[in-house]
Amino acid sequence: MNKYRHLITFLIICLLALQSALASPIKPSTQEKMWLNDGGQISMSVSRSGLPPFTYVQNNQPTGYLIDYINLIGKKAGVPVSWTLVNNRAEERARIQNDLDNMITSSIKKEYRDDFYFGDIIVPRVIHAFTRKDANITINRLEDIFPLRVATQKNFTVTKLLKEKYPQLTLVESDSVEESIAQISAGKADVLFTDYAIVNYILRTALINNIESQSSIDEISNLFKPIHVLYSRSEPVHMMTLLEKARASISPKELQALQDKWLLNQPQQAYLNLTQQEQEWIKRTPVIRTNNLSDSSPFDFNENGKPSGYSVEYLKLLGQKAGLTFEFIQGNTWSEFKQFAEDRHIDMLHLASKTDDRERYLSYTYSYYTGSPNLLYGRKSQAIISNFEQLANKRVAVLRDGVEQRHLSQNYPSINLFSVDTNLDGLNSVLKGEAITSSVTRVFVIPISHKSF
Repeated sequence: MNKYRHLITFLIICLLALQSALASPIKPSTQEKMWLNDGGQISMSVSRSGLPPFTYVQNNQPTGYLIDYINLIGKKAGVPVSWTLVNNRAEERARIQNDLDNMITSSIKKEYRDDFYFGDIIVPRVIHAFTRKDANITINRLEDIFPLRVATQKNFTVTKLLKEKYPQLTLVESDSVEESIAQISAGKADVLFTDYAIVNYILRTALINNIESQSSIDEISNLFKPIHVLYSRSEPVHMMTLLEKARASISPKELQALQDKWLLNQPQQAYLNLTQQEQEWIKRTPVIRTNNLSDSSPFDFNENGKPSGYSVEYLKLLGQKAGLTFEFIQGNTWSEFKQFAEDRHIDMLHLASKTDDRERYLSYTYSYYTGSPNLLYGRKSQAIISNFEQLANKRVAVLRDGVEQRHLSQNYPSINLFSVDTNLDGLNSVLKGEAITSSVTRVFVIPISHKSF
């Protein structure tokens, strides 16, 4: 009997060891350890007029899904998290502008681009339309909401976009989502578009039972951007790389536990419901021509002439769901493909970052990947580069017509830019001494280094 007991004990120890091995512990780099040892911490604010169940204050303590999420990132990275309570969103914005928060959660906004690095999506938005049960309102298309009074909140980005895109709408503005829900309940407004989780929480806690939800429409849902982690550029980049490692190490089980705690009963997005015009367009457009680069693994590359990668598979999946076929054009550089799109020789670009210049001739979808920053790669013997001012009058390799070329030329004109056609060309230029460093998106470098160096 004892030998079986010892065997069972041994098996339990093995299982625990295996579980620990699969946990993907954080391995800070030397620079990340230095940031930690120098007293690195996460400082954030939370508004008392927050958006439960994502962020709010209860018994003078910050609470909610995003609070637990950020605390979990801090725990995994070994970084203390400090929270400052503020009275409203205006105070939150003031703290951000004054560099008092080194990390925030937000949708991506143009005014944040110069001050923050963007991490991955941590909250996808599940948007629904909310109406009174006895109003008998059915919303299937955009035109259905034009006769209605649409409840919305003052100073929200979505409110601004509604006014710009659909000036014919009648908007009923309030100071909070709670007030908008009260207006729907009292019959002072007809429909509210917002996150299902927020309204579900408010209806349960306020015991409101005369409001129902229905699927939103794409034109409105697309105005609500996903929530990301944003890291202050005033902090060393090592803060961002360490915390992104910690965020990526959150297991599916841990994430599910957070969602079960805060986002219980959140529905899945509605099935694809194409309009008559969309169906007719698909019939007229049997094939969509798009780019296929040679060296942007793991996103966009080709093996023996076969298009491969994350972006390629993503487009194929979209095609299956919408009844579309994509033709992947090969043999050209990024700069050439960009010109093809501008000249309408191809129908779309994928793996493209948004810029004001490109918006002249391209319409953008949601971001489908935002988790990898651009880093500078140089020889190991080279001194660490901590700011762009160190690169004045030095040669930096950048992808021709890429966003890095545009950003550096506009903001750091003293840097000598060396244009290359591929990411591999950029790294090779450093090895050959043609450039001191190369600006490349981190996720592209690993497959290149395995294959070419």
